[in-house]
Amino acid sequence: MKRIFASLFAIVLLTTAALQAQSVQIKTPAEFLGYELGQHFTYHHQVVSYFEYVANTSPMVELEYYGRTNERRPLFVVYISTPDNIARRETIRTNNLKRAGVIEGTPERDDTAIIWLSYNIHGNESVSMEASMQTIYELVSPNHPETKPWLQKSLVIMDPTINPDGRDRYAVWFNQVVGKKFNPDPMAREHQEPWPGGRANHYLFDLNRDWAWQTQIESQQRGTLYQKWLPHVHGDFHEMGGYRYYFLPAANPYHEQITQWQRDFQVTIGDNIARHFDKDHRLYFTREVFDLFYPSYGDTWPTYQGAIGMTYEQGGGGRAGLGILTERGDTLTLTDRISNQHLAGIATVEAVALANERVVNEFAKFYDDARNNPKTTYKSYIIRVGNNHDNVAAMLDLLDNQGITYGRAQARRSVQAFDYKSGSNRSITVSDQDIVISMYQPKSTLANILLEPRTTIVDSLTYDLTAWSVPYIYGVEAYATTERINPSGDARDLVNQMTIQGFPEPVVAYLFKYNSFEDARFVAALHRHGYSFRLASRPFETANQKFDRGTIVVTQNGNRHIHDFDGSIRSLASKYGRNPIAVGSARATTGVDLGSESVRHANKPNVVVLSGSNVSSLAFGEVWHFFEQQLDYPLTVIDASAITRADLTNYDVIILPQGSYSDFLGSESLATWIRNGGRLIAMEGAVSQLSAIRGFDGLKRKEGDKPDDSMESRLRTYADQERESMMNSLAGGIFKVTVDNTHPLGFGYSDTYYTLKRSTTSFEYLSNGWNVGHIPQNGLVSGFVGSKIVNQLEASLNFGVTSMGRGQIVVMVDNPLFRGFWYGGRLMFSNAIFQPM
Repeated sequence: MKRIFASLFAIVLLTTAALQAQSVQIKTPAEFLGYELGQHFTYHHQVVSYFEYVANTSPMVELEYYGRTNERRPLFVVYISTPDNIARRETIRTNNLKRAGVIEGTPERDDTAIIWLSYNIHGNESVSMEASMQTIYELVSPNHPETKPWLQKSLVIMDPTINPDGRDRYAVWFNQVVGKKFNPDPMAREHQEPWPGGRANHYLFDLNRDWAWQTQIESQQRGTLYQKWLPHVHGDFHEMGGYRYYFLPAANPYHEQITQWQRDFQVTIGDNIARHFDKDHRLYFTREVFDLFYPSYGDTWPTYQGAIGMTYEQGGGGRAGLGILTERGDTLTLTDRISNQHLAGIATVEAVALANERVVNEFAKFYDDARNNPKTTYKSYIIRVGNNHDNVAAMLDLLDNQGITYGRAQARRSVQAFDYKSGSNRSITVSDQDIVISMYQPKSTLANILLEPRTTIVDSLTYDLTAWSVPYIYGVEAYATTERINPSGDARDLVNQMTIQGFPEPVVAYLFKYNSFEDARFVAALHRHGYSFRLASRPFETANQKFDRGTIVVTQNGNRHIHDFDGSIRSLASKYGRNPIAVGSARATTGVDLGSESVRHANKPNVVVLSGSNVSSLAFGEVWHFFEQQLDYPLTVIDASAITRADLTNYDVIILPQGSYSDFLGSESLATWIRNGGRLIAMEGAVSQLSAIRGFDGLKRKEGDKPDDSMESRLRTYADQERESMMNSLAGGIFKVTVDNTHPLGFGYSDTYYTLKRSTTSFEYLSNGWNVGHIPQNGLVSGFVGSKIVNQLEASLNFGVTSMGRGQIVVMVDNPLFRGFWYGGRLMFSNAIFQPM
């Protein structure tokens, strides 16, 4: 009887709570803000206040802060469901992770579908954050009873603004320039957003290309929360150019690892959105442009983790403002755009809730197959540490962030494996000194997509990169085998290179080997802390150890100004995980002595990067972020329009990201500065403009094959025009680069580097300079490259240095800092800054 009474009492409490939730009156966004949605752009702090208000008012909502942006704006999500589901939110979460096998334990029966909706990842795609307020209101308000049955079957997670810094940059600008009434004329200033625009975050990174790589603080904090939930459905709300509306299903190419269920349920959700749009006579398109391939989008990254990942695109973008004239002569208003985004979100929740059991069961099947029957060609990936501790450690950090597990090989064995470096299969021996990533694990789909040496693309008309293999990104020795190798034990100690050794008395110098970007970070730290040190340009042997080019030499004699020099340098080395090798003599056993001119004094460079309206904001942001967040070294930012007025003698290095610099490059002051010892670093498109420098003629464009002008080529069909153009295009291919590691720009590298090429522009080898890195014949490693341009890119310059007087021009045809995730390029860029040449 007590148990029966307790059960009845619980039912009464739940019924009462449900009735209370249904009766709680919630202010509309308009009532709370004081204006109708669509009349103004809402600032981020106002959106935070509205969601806090709803969470404090309704038992159907719980708010959680998960981090802050670089500009200290809060990042948060809200959980929306019935009061009962909100109360057992942690149980829903852990059941789901148990179902996926990410945490141990047997899940309770629970058919609650988890839906995550993300808004405003691009700050000037301004509609979705406004729409999120209308969506939460409709989900919890008693004035919309039709949504309540959906929430009994689902838990909705909403992230109203992924990119608050970019969003407020756009909103503040627009609200400053718009008149009393908006002007729909596309030429009006309110439709001409100034540089750098609001699309990107504080460091001008495109966060929708950062889901997997997590170089940015927003992505890192959001990624941690995402891994705690692993939602079944993820919707990513965007705006695009033009005036149309797009929703799923996606266009080809789909990655081959995407399951038939994921494809089919995209259609199901799309059909439901179409039903709602058709009812209101709204136009839209599907199955075009936006594919599911590149793994670092807000639709693909969740998809590769078992979710139904989706993109929604409302026409308008940062140009539309509060209203803009379309090509039909209509005015597309912010109110219209909000309505479309809101309706698509509501229709998504409805479709998922109506199929909640199937959604949950298919998610469980996805992870069961991943653990027990992975649909991957390669069953194990092998990473050999060797002397490449830092690069491997950085790669493992990425895997950890994705929840991908790894361990040591259990026993010595021989296997047939694909060798990433040679691009061929061969027999290798695996030992307990190797790291193994098995595909028999929960995250096998994501792991395989990130690690596979060559992506399989079924259609060349893709929206972004077609190559991203992680071993090439990090420049590690890697192998892939079709054999199953079960790892065991902790592999992290294989990359822990700190050693404890005795120090001679007295210590003449501390030596640090130079092999990785972490060593370059240590060089930057030495400069920041005021140490005097040298960098070896030739190899030598001392203290029974061999030291290669680039070795860092910190002497007692040069650092008398440092208090407690021995203690401080050892402490700094420990902080950066570097191994100091102390020597009691400047005399080398073989090679150059420490006092040789070949062990050059390292001057602290004063570095400038150019920015402004003629510079790619993303390319500039990559350099800015590199110095502040990766290298941790001071950088001066100067607008390109002002650099001709600057006293260049105050600076040692000037960096030109992708952009246009015609006035500056043609100035006599620049040529004089270089001849007097300045170092100019030109990246990507800036390389093509170097011929404007007075007295410089050492760089020539490489001519491609002559165009096919046969009669057959002229008879191409109009329908195939886009596909024909792909023969001359490049969708992000990985190429092997042969490195001259005797040159300071190549210090720390083996004879091979891997570059990500995104431009078809190529250059001949330097006739008057050093071809430090060149793409050899048959250099294509992975990715789609148009058949008509492969030969043009192979046997071409990649990195080079030309002397001009006492200075240098450093040529970087490809961007080694691309999107902040191309780890292997960071050392090359650091060498261009720090190494004496």
